[in-house]
Amino acid sequence: MDFYTLKTKCRTEETRRLMSQLCPVCGTSSHFECRTQDADIYRCPECDHCFSDPNSLKSFEDYGTEYYEETHQNWFKKPNIALFKAISKAIAYHKQDATVLDVGCGRGDLLKYLRRENPSLSLTGIDLISNEPVDGIEFLQTDILTTDMHQRYDVVMSFLAIEHVVDIQKFVSRLREMCVTDGIIILTTLNDRSVLYESAKMLRRLGYKAAHDRLYSQHHLNHFNVSSLKRLMKANGCSIVKTIFHNIPLAAVDFPSPSPALRMLLLCGVWATFAFGTLIRRTYLQTVICKQ
Repeated sequence: MDFYTLKTKCRTEETRRLMSQLCPVCGTSSHFECRTQDADIYRCPECDHCFSDPNSLKSFEDYGTEYYEETHQNWFKKPNIALFKAISKAIAYHKQDATVLDVGCGRGDLLKYLRRENPSLSLTGIDLISNEPVDGIEFLQTDILTTDMHQRYDVVMSFLAIEHVVDIQKFVSRLREMCVTDGIIILTTLNDRSVLYESAKMLRRLGYKAAHDRLYSQHHLNHFNVSSLKRLMKANGCSIVKTIFHNIPLAAVDFPSPSPALRMLLLCGVWATFAFGTLIRRTYLQTVICKQ
């Protein structure tokens, strides 16, 4: 790298550090934290929310066939049944014959599980991709942020979708609009202060960036922690009645490395972060059950 290129790069980094972005959760001026291979990352000094600057992305993630069959093939082959059971139990406790809406339902794994567990539920799924018809489930291919939904549901849930959304305030507002007055909202997302995330940040400081870049890739625009998610829901009129701290099945973890030895090493590392995170309630994922 010549002197001019190095000088330009340093100026660019310094410019980023002097710039600020408004936190999408609380509106506080937030400062540049780091640059990944995909985006500029900012963190809020007030609520600790971490987020990507959308203007820094070269492109937004394409959620087509490749996303499901190649990028995250293990994820979609090994659904989180333990979490599905917890959600099914929460719905049954609220109302046995509830009308249920899954926002960002993907391929409908959660809805199909609920259909098997409780056929009396009325199930609807919304996603940008199309789904094959399934008996007892209505699939809608649309965007909830731009489509009017006239029906309201007893239970509105969203499983790992909000972190992909730029306008999270509008997203939560739409969840509330589609939920009946005495209904519940169930929301699952990431935990930026989990042991897994903190380990990736430490490895980045030591020169290994792959894990950090994967967690903060272009398809994750918002990285919630427990307090920032609680603040977002409270600001939108939702009270959290329960928080479930959990991870994903180890079999669902996707590793980019083709080397079996390195994959095994990474798997052991992920297992350790999951185990320790569970012990101290700083797991990779969090699910909140809220009342209107």
